Amino acid sequence: MTGPDPDDEPPAELHLTAAEQSLWYACRDSSELDLSTGRLGDDDPTAAEVRWGPDRHIRGHVIVHLLLRGPTPRMGQAAAVRLKGASVTGAIDLSGADIVPRLELRDCYLESPLRLTGSVADSVHLRRCRIPRLEADGFTSRGSLHVNRCLLPGGIALQQAHIGMDLVLTHSVVKGIDPGGRVVSADGLAVAQDVNADGVTTVGEVSLRGARIGGDFTMRGSVLHNPGGTALNAPRITVDHQLVLAPGADLDPQTGEPVPAMVRKPRLEGRLCLDGGTFGTLLMLGELPLRSDGMLSLQRIQTPEFVFTPEPELRDGDWPCRVNVSNAQVGRLRDLPTSWPGIGGLIMGGFRYETLAPVGRFSLSDRINWVQSGSPEFTPEPYDQLAAVLRADGQESEADFVMLTKLRRRRENAPASLKMWEYVQDWTFGYGYRPQRALIWIAMLWCCGSVVFAHNPPRPLKPGEGPRWDPALYTLDLLLPIVDLGQASAWRPVGFYQIVATELIVIGWLLATIVTAGAAKVIFRKS
Repeated sequence: MTGPDPDDEPPAELHLTAAEQSLWYACRDSSELDLSTGRLGDDDPTAAEVRWGPDRHIRGHVIVHLLLRGPTPRMGQAAAVRLKGASVTGAIDLSGADIVPRLELRDCYLESPLRLTGSVADSVHLRRCRIPRLEADGFTSRGSLHVNRCLLPGGIALQQAHIGMDLVLTHSVVKGIDPGGRVVSADGLAVAQDVNADGVTTVGEVSLRGARIGGDFTMRGSVLHNPGGTALNAPRITVDHQLVLAPGADLDPQTGEPVPAMVRKPRLEGRLCLDGGTFGTLLMLGELPLRSDGMLSLQRIQTPEFVFTPEPELRDGDWPCRVNVSNAQVGRLRDLPTSWPGIGGLIMGGFRYETLAPVGRFSLSDRINWVQSGSPEFTPEPYDQLAAVLRADGQESEADFVMLTKLRRRRENAPASLKMWEYVQDWTFGYGYRPQRALIWIAMLWCCGSVVFAHNPPRPLKPGEGPRWDPALYTLDLLLPIVDLGQASAWRPVGFYQIVATELIVIGWLLATIVTAGAAKVIFRKS
């Protein structure tokens, strides 16, 4: 079947106005119809009151007709509806349609929602428009969907939508009808390439449950505002490359002018949920001010690199929200001591990380405090994890100190009958992690015993026989149960000094037993 003649006129039953006729002819060669005045104050569709004359009005059903049954494009041209500076009256309802021409609206004011529910299109570009609501559940785009610098007071619906290339929401403001309700509903969204939401402002909940993004998901300089509710709800999200919520660029990519710091700064007011999310290269929550009570829920996330450097606004020295990284699996962890809440605010059971690469100085004592904050009730797992990472990095002494700290904290919950034995192990040789302490004890007892027996030498068992009397060797022979220096068996102390000799023998055996057992435990742990 052949189409209409390229030079045909628009159907009379459409009763097109002059502006609409111009749009009809512009559609044939993909040229843009510009109805703006060139005066900034008169061309802003997001102003509080927009009063544009009838010469700038385009009816929504005319745009629908152009996209679905419009004129045949000129030879060598692709049809497209490209409109700037117009007030669109009535609805643009393309639900369920297969749209071939590209739709591009710039600086336009739409009186009714733009409906793309269940439709299929090559690409849709919306720039600096005021759109009451974008309804695109089940929408399929063979190209990109751009919603750039737009105002959407009624939110965006993109559930189960499929975007063949990029989804762009840069510098748009998205609000909702119900305070605290969903403003972006995009559960099950699939984007083949990138999602660029830099500089976006949302007032309400952004829901991306089970979304799949084939490239990067960036929210640099974005503001997610939903105090008392969930600002970003994206459990089970999959991002093949990186998800970044961090400060924006120093220069405006459009004008090249410096961007004020307050505009570049991201903000999160409300809860954030990325439970079960998978991030192919990086998850970054960097320099992110946290201003309201809530939860950063990062349970079961998986990422090769996790940059976590939020900037909480402390209240009486306390964090404004809790952080849950339980059962998360991270390759490289980059953080700061100030990145984490204190005791009661951090949940980290089952948190796994392979290497530590702090952004700034993160001392061992700070790292131990971090572990203790995440386990208000003692569990050995966080200490074992930290020690294993430090040991793998070649920091053996630091790893030993972490394990020593674990045992000392475990001692707090030990029964009273065992605490004394725990203290003895700690004092003598630091549970096997401080074997040099046993040598100090032996040296002290050796010196004391040598002084005591030098002034009170025992009687020889066989006068005239045996080795020459030496108080230092005699004391050492008493303290070393395995080594026989021939002194202990040649002399016989009596009375009080026999008690001293017996105590030295008992203490020597005790030290030898403790040191041997502790050293064996440490060797087996390291192997």
